[in-house]
Amino acid sequence: MNWRAEFKLLADAGVPIRPGLTETELAGVESVVRTALPPDLREFLSEGLPLGKGFPNWRDPESSAIHDQLAWPFEGMAFDIEHNTFWLDAWRWSHAVALRRSQGSGTPTVPVPGRRRSAPIPETQRARVPGT
Repeated sequence: MNWRAEFKLLADAGVPIRPGLTETELAGVESVVRTALPPDLREFLSEGLPLGKGFPNWRDPESSAIHDQLAWPFEGMAFDIEHNTFWLDAWRWSHAVALRRSQGSGTPTVPVPGRRRSAPIPETQRARVPGT
């Protein structure tokens, strides 16, 4: 697929576009997110890397900013379990405690710019990353 139109929209909106990620860099990202990237995201990031507010700098996948974004879904749910009415009494509290302790062992996600949450990677698009 050609991503020129998408990159033009981003550039016209003032988002800097840097050269795409190399295969080695993409492998580093997949290692951090503990799964293979969806094919379209992999292709997009190999053609260009949008940077700026709301866009993760995948060239530095070990950064605290990316780790914070990857933790958003769990942290938001854990907060709601502990402080709001997210967890039904019928589900038993022990499950909520187990979930709270499992940090990061659930569905792999990828941060989506402009959203508080990350997008889950569909089961059909997941693959074990070698060495993880």
